[in-house]
Amino acid sequence: MMQISARAIYPCSENKTVKYLRENSALCEFFDMDPKNITKDRLYRSSLRLFSLHKEIENFLYKKVSNMFRLEDHIFLYDLTNTFMESTRQTGLRKFGRSKEKRSDCPLVVLRAVVDTNGFPIRTHIFSGNTADCSSMKSIMEELDPGMTSSSAKKIVVMDAGISISDNLQWLRDNNYDYITVRRGGSADDYKLTGSHVVTVEDVRHRPIHIQFAEIEGEEDTMLLVDSHAKSMKEKSMHDKASLRYEEGLKAIKKGILSKSGTKRRDKVNERLGRLKERCASVQRGYKLTSTYNEKNTTIDMSWRKKEDVELLRSEADGKYIVQTSLKGQTEEKIWSYYNVIRHVEAVFACLKSDLDIRPVYHQNDESVRAHFHLVILAYWIVNTVQYKLKTQNANHTWNELRRIMSTQIVVSTQAKRMDGNEVQVRQCSELEENLAELYKRLSLTSPPLKRKRKICVVHFEESRKNDT
Repeated sequence: MMQISARAIYPCSENKTVKYLRENSALCEFFDMDPKNITKDRLYRSSLRLFSLHKEIENFLYKKVSNMFRLEDHIFLYDLTNTFMESTRQTGLRKFGRSKEKRSDCPLVVLRAVVDTNGFPIRTHIFSGNTADCSSMKSIMEELDPGMTSSSAKKIVVMDAGISISDNLQWLRDNNYDYITVRRGGSADDYKLTGSHVVTVEDVRHRPIHIQFAEIEGEEDTMLLVDSHAKSMKEKSMHDKASLRYEEGLKAIKKGILSKSGTKRRDKVNERLGRLKERCASVQRGYKLTSTYNEKNTTIDMSWRKKEDVELLRSEADGKYIVQTSLKGQTEEKIWSYYNVIRHVEAVFACLKSDLDIRPVYHQNDESVRAHFHLVILAYWIVNTVQYKLKTQNANHTWNELRRIMSTQIVVSTQAKRMDGNEVQVRQCSELEENLAELYKRLSLTSPPLKRKRKICVVHFEESRKNDT
């Protein structure tokens, strides 16, 4: 318990945690432990023992918070993230893959999670870094304990486009799950709008989004076309920047062709073009290149132009995507509200990575890596439980802000010498600041967290003797 608490309050390595517990924290007093008995090896063994019971602990914790807050688990959010290792050493778990943090230079580990709409993790699992996004969904969903959900209603699984392959959707249908996801392929599908009724909703930043029912030939699922002006502007800006980089690369290649000592050989020019197309894969298909060669197979000129038809299709698709769901008879607003909760699982991963410092991973063997992830997830249970209770009282604080406010109260040791020569030692909590007192009230906590301790140390003096001389 002390190790999990320390991870939530002061996320760091086991070695630094030992120093923190001994020198900067009163956690040892909370749990009645001698600070001298805390070593990094004991913390390593503790985290390994915790991971050996990770399924049982997750089941217990979710049932506990469901009873505490009377949660209705009607919607499951399924998503994954990955994080990078500190070294390039590969094992069965540490593998190179596609990094979501653009750290393809390091091995990765993938964390997959099923989360409810309140941010509580129902089930987590750790996979090797080269695991594809669309795989392993079945194995995690099959691990869900039927007794850990409080509602008997049909569950809705919300997920991203990277997971929603046809096999996964079919498995969900076969196992009595509804689902909502972004359709793979997006607005590139040949969809047809059904009617002219357009509903306007707002995103989390209160920007307008237009939604409308659509249909795709051969598909039985309900389709919802989402058109976001803010997303359109963002995609257009990203495309324009990528196009600029591509054209600058083409100009550099052409400059080499026209200069006296530049690259002119046909195979070498094609190599440069290939590398440029690889770097600018998202925009290179929208250009038509024309090269001119002489009888010596040397490039003497190169020109390019944008493909108007490709550019028109791209601009029409900017900011648009299709939400696909098995739900029937629901309104546009209801389907959008169901899908929009996907941001809760993204907030979970953001908290794990930023507030609880899950990355980078310094452990070298697979068992320690899994134990590290599990320890951070257990610390997240503390974080989310505190934040959820505060949210029910309209208090939205980040975990970093909560730690800052709570750090204003410390435990103070005072020593004084009495007139009789004995010493008095007093250990007590400092007075509450106003913001911290309000947090204690909202969390139904008593203050002070540690009771005042007073100890009198009797000092024995040697008997004074008269000097005979």
